[in-house]
Amino acid sequence: MRNQIAALASNYTVANRPSDLGIRYIIIHATQLSYDDTVARFLAPNEVSAHVVIRQTDGLVTEMVASQNVACMPVIGTSTAVLLELNRRPMSTAQSVLRR
Repeated sequence: MRNQIAALASNYTVANRPSDLGIRYIIIHATQLSYDDTVARFLAPNEVSAHVVIRQTDGLVTEMVASQNVACMPVIGTSTAVLLELNRRPMSTAQSVLRR
């Protein structure tokens, strides 16, 4: 399944990268937020975004930033990268401690 929800324009850079500027990196980040909260974060003015959000429960792929534009992630140079955000259900404190 696939859908498209545009991130807030101030959360990414319109770059219109040419097709000959290849993608050098795929950055995969897992959030502890729910899918809805992850999408909401990219719709709010906070200067973060991802090209794609993938929902944990059913694999729904949601494009938030077009691939020719530059998604924003703090501290990461992203001009030649595609950012994928995987939502994960928040773990309980007990689960978090057991995983360490």
